[in-house]
Amino acid sequence: MADWSLLEKFFLTCGAVGGLLFLIRLGLLVMGIDHHGDVDVNGGDVHDGVHDTDAGFKILTIQGVTAFFMMFGWVALAVARSTGSSFLLAVPAGFAAGAFAIYIMAWAMSAMVKMQSSGNLDLKKAVGQEGHVYLTIQKGGSGVVTVEVQNHLREIDAVASDQGEIKTGERVRVVAVEGAVLVVDRV
Repeated sequence: MADWSLLEKFFLTCGAVGGLLFLIRLGLLVMGIDHHGDVDVNGGDVHDGVHDTDAGFKILTIQGVTAFFMMFGWVALAVARSTGSSFLLAVPAGFAAGAFAIYIMAWAMSAMVKMQSSGNLDLKKAVGQEGHVYLTIQKGGSGVVTVEVQNHLREIDAVASDQGEIKTGERVRVVAVEGAVLVVDRV
């Protein structure tokens, strides 16, 4: 290492520091200790704001920048050492590797965000579905039906559209939704 040029030492520093920060940040992320910490502040000190950004800023995250420096440093060092300290080859190769690392990080984060779901049940999606009566729907009253909503079998309160009685086990079709109650017809 004593015979390394200043440029090679710079590449080593970029790769080592970027790699260390990348691994620390990744470790914190895996443990759930990323940016949501508990802080005790006065009400006037809490700033609520919009946390959505333009697509260009979603690429420039701390994780992406550390990945850039890590890949830039290691690839540029490898190219510089293999070509005899050629600055003209090492820097573009390092930038290309760093840009690719940022792209991969943005793609991975985007893929993880797409896996999120709200978990909310949209009863309107039950309209048209068939199910069966779980608890008898009393004349003029309500009961419970079992119907598939959003690929999950649910037991939901229901009333008959004709205000008649529908016995347990009978097949029904959802025709409407009123609040959190399904309106059903016999099939």
